[in-house]
Amino acid sequence: KAGISLETAKRLRGKGFIGTTVRSTCPYGHDQKHTLKMAIAGRAGPMDQFVDYSDDAGTTILSFYDFVRSILDQIGNGTPGNRRCFTMDNLLAHKHQTVLQLIQQRGHRFVFRAPYYPVDGPIEYVFQTIEAEVSICMHEINGEDNLRTHVIAIINNIPDFTNYFYNVGFR
Repeated sequence: KAGISLETAKRLRGKGFIGTTVRSTCPYGHDQKHTLKMAIAGRAGPMDQFVDYSDDAGTTILSFYDFVRSILDQIGNGTPGNRRCFTMDNLLAHKHQTVLQLIQQRGHRFVFRAPYYPVDGPIEYVFQTIEAEVSICMHEINGEDNLRTHVIAIINNIPDFTNYFYNVGFR
């Protein structure tokens, strides 16, 4: 889960490319926060990314449960030869018993990453890639809908997520 807002691209705060001065009025005064829930797989293929971009300011247990359920509906039940392992951080919604039971009932597994140690999570690097790409094209973003369009386009332009997994030690 990543929080996204136009506040981080507010031109009044002076973000711009090196050597440029940013002095234009734009609709960046919004404090509307968005939540990007995303799951990725370490193998290339049609089921390697799952995205939920919402106008919610955070992740509730119910919204995360619905997100996990939609992933499980798409990938199907796990079998001894074909199981997925959900690697998550320690957000309360991730650790809720109903979410964990859902994953186990569908034949898959879960594991939690070490607290306050984001370097072992491939998804953290994906979020950094998205943030960097948004920063590069922020001069084109002029509203909430446009921000959503750019974020989704950035995600869709990542060919696969295999290298993100290699980067943190998965082989």
